[in-house]
Amino acid sequence: MTEPEPNMMSDLQEMTPELAREIAQDLVNAAGFELTAVITDPADGYTAIDLQGNDTGYLTARQGEALNAFQHLLCLMVSRATGERARIVVDAAGVRVDHLELHQPSLDDVFAEATGRRLEGAEDVAATAP
Repeated sequence: MTEPEPNMMSDLQEMTPELAREIAQDLVNAAGFELTAVITDPADGYTAIDLQGNDTGYLTARQGEALNAFQHLLCLMVSRATGERARIVVDAAGVRVDHLELHQPSLDDVFAEATGRRLEGAEDVAATAP
């Protein structure tokens, strides 16, 4: 198997988010869900797809098992279409964002656990964070 040319790789990376959105939209349409697939801000090299609409509950019930399965299937389909490993995160009704916010420790908490003491001025940093 030959290595793709550098500019071809760049084109593929730019194409992946829209391809992922299109495939996600085709999947939800085929399932008969009233959802719209929207590309959101990517994080750490991942394509982020948010499913929005009246039927998000079908994907988010039972700790998001169906959402996880949907994400896995979407990654496989995009990987197969592009020939490259797809890095995609799918969210619906903010469950992944909410989960991260609830379970992500603050910098002060991490520092305190590692050192046994609190950061000075940590409140100021937390108050100015977006």
